[in-house]
Amino acid sequence: MRRSLPVLASVALVLAAASGGAQAAEFEPDQVPEPAETFGEPITPVAAQYVNETYEALQGTLEAAPDVYGGSYWHTETESLRIQLRPGADPSQSAQLESDVKDVLAGLKESAEVTFAVESASVVDGQAMAEDLGLSTAWAGAQSHAIKGAYYDVRASAVTVLVDNAAAGQVEGSLQHLRTSVPVRIEPIVEAAASDELSGEATDAEFGVLSGSRMIDRGGWTAGNTLKSYYTGSHVCSQGFTWRLWSNNRLYGGISEDCSNRWSTWENDGRTVGTVGNVETSVAAGLMGPAAGTSFNADVWVGGTSTNPNTTDVRPVRSAAGSVVRNAPIAISGARAGLDSGYITGPVSATGWPNGLVLVNGINCDNDWGAPFLTTYSDGAVMAHGQAWREPQLNSNCYYVNVTAISSALSASIAVVP
Repeated sequence: MRRSLPVLASVALVLAAASGGAQAAEFEPDQVPEPAETFGEPITPVAAQYVNETYEALQGTLEAAPDVYGGSYWHTETESLRIQLRPGADPSQSAQLESDVKDVLAGLKESAEVTFAVESASVVDGQAMAEDLGLSTAWAGAQSHAIKGAYYDVRASAVTVLVDNAAAGQVEGSLQHLRTSVPVRIEPIVEAAASDELSGEATDAEFGVLSGSRMIDRGGWTAGNTLKSYYTGSHVCSQGFTWRLWSNNRLYGGISEDCSNRWSTWENDGRTVGTVGNVETSVAAGLMGPAAGTSFNADVWVGGTSTNPNTTDVRPVRSAAGSVVRNAPIAISGARAGLDSGYITGPVSATGWPNGLVLVNGINCDNDWGAPFLTTYSDGAVMAHGQAWREPQLNSNCYYVNVTAISSALSASIAVVP
């Protein structure tokens, strides 16, 4: 469901308010500013830099062979996109699929390494079981509403079911009556309360802030910026990626719905960044129109730590991921988490949760709502994957909403530097 905040009724009004009576802007709102001059070291292992493009190129070919194709994921040991072949598949059909895949790869300018393997029945069964347990929740009986999704963890060789903490005991009892061919475990979660505050006790001085950094942005507004409430000077959020709206071809800053619910106008180092206009609740994301005399650019801050999230390393956004590859490397770069990397566990879905939600592991998100999730190319430029969603309490995992879902809901595309 699309909603507009009462401050401004639409994105069109955001533009009108931003341009009315303004002095000359640093960048015109409908232009992508010059790319960042610095790239920095790649965050993503170089072997994995083209995994999304490779999967997207192969997706149609793979899905056209359902009797042979059993899924795919990033295989860390061989540093390749692993294509799973179903156990017992017809050998001639398997050979044909391998040949078709090689033909597609031959036409790509750049691609990740691709390998094939006949996966054990437990892997195929585990992925199917996770889908069944997470989406068809009747097995949980009266507690079916408490199931918040399920996923198959390639590394743990087990299915994990996400369950409301209060119902974890009853759901575990229901699981004992199910026959499963792979291990299944319960992970209790507690939803974050709507009243939870985004505290901003840490001061800029504590981090040795430099001009032209995540905390003191001095160009067009950069993704991953530290955002503070215009009204309170605290309540820290992260600025999401920059988006180009299809209806008028202009640039807007991304923001988490959880942040926009608290305050409508946000600033960086005392300068007003923008005011929230449209918010799409189905993907927990919205757009900010730029403040008068300012605009958003197609770069992102990449660096910092959870104890000192500030950084001066700015990278151009070159592309957006159109797919989610299980087990592939991923990183967050935001105003609370700084830069932290892990891997993609896979998509999750549940009643009341956003569309396009992806579970990641090995990352401390630190309630960094709206922060960019990204990977890099070998030259350090960025591929945009998504924007952080609030993680439930008592849940060590992190989540992001993928850019494809946000794009469809907001009718906008990630702004990129060619």
